[in-house]
Amino acid sequence: MKVSDAYSDLLHGEISGHGIAIEGSLQDKDKSRVLGYLNSGLLALYTRFPLLFKECRIRQLSYITTYKLNSKFALTNTASSEVKYIIDSRISPFTDDVIRVEFVSDEVGDVLERNSTDYNKVYLTPSMDAIEIPNPCNGNVLFVTYRAHHPVLTSEVDEILLPRHMLPALYAYVAAGIYSGSSSQEHVAKTAECTQRYEMICQQLESAGMVNNDRQNIGTKQYWGGWV
Repeated sequence: MKVSDAYSDLLHGEISGHGIAIEGSLQDKDKSRVLGYLNSGLLALYTRFPLLFKECRIRQLSYITTYKLNSKFALTNTASSEVKYIIDSRISPFTDDVIRVEFVSDEVGDVLERNSTDYNKVYLTPSMDAIEIPNPCNGNVLFVTYRAHHPVLTSEVDEILLPRHMLPALYAYVAAGIYSGSSSQEHVAKTAECTQRYEMICQQLESAGMVNNDRQNIGTKQYWGGWV
């Protein structure tokens, strides 16, 4: 669905009682505000649930032990003067969308042990967007599978990549943000109501097994279809 569809859904649903929806449409300044909450809500959901996994290739260098997953180290970033160890392409550039590293494997497919000192193939995680290789092997490639966040929405024609059964949670999150902009008693109560609804929906999704939390499936497919 597109951002414009989300605007319509919200206007006829969660924020229909708010002042910005009185005329049945959103002004440009209000669209910008709603868009911001859509981005924040998607980040919250993608962080809470394993919705999207991507792979990043890193070419090891003998003099570098810590590899930051940052686009300034990507081959396609010609504007950066940093050492380029992230192997990406113009078709699929690295876009700084790391939420957390899930696992790392080497060229023969062996999965490295995380944060271990008792195994010969290990990697450390000094931060959420970096891996440390104690003994890098110059020229060898590592395959980093990471949990990624939703692409940032910038316009009405952008696509929202979210399973339909998670849209109520996203809309509740957005509504809570919209109503929080006022200190009136009615809006304060509405903010609390929407926040509680968001949390309740998320917990229901978790208890009903509607999210893919099986680590054995990590690195294969997005659970609503397709590898990105």
